[in-house]
Amino acid sequence: MPSTQQHTFPKAEKLCSDSAINKLFTEGQSVSKFPLRAVYIPTESDLTHVLISVSKKRFKHAVDRNRVKRLVREAYRLNKQSLTVPQKLDLAFVFIGNKLPDYASITKSVTTILERISNAVNDVQSSN
Repeated sequence: MPSTQQHTFPKAEKLCSDSAINKLFTEGQSVSKFPLRAVYIPTESDLTHVLISVSKKRFKHAVDRNRVKRLVREAYRLNKQSLTVPQKLDLAFVFIGNKLPDYASITKSVTTILERISNAVNDVQSSN
């Protein structure tokens, strides 16, 4: 029996706005689990928007950067339901490693980061 949960990552969930990206990196909070760092900020939008960044300084070849972004995007797509927060977020994943990762390490990092973000946001909500 197929599940009713759709694991999708549509274009509407991608963070593209320059002003939102600038606000995210200037005012956002950070969580790290090697080889990823995540920056997040609560937003008034109706969707959680996600940005994935891999530095050209770390990976000179576009194929390598695209491979890492594809791995992060897939791990997020399959694990985004673990992000249980009462409000929507702007979220950026920044790859901080120097070597091409395998899928297992990326998945472990993404799930840990999403759990830490959920805990942090829920703690802030409960204290207010």
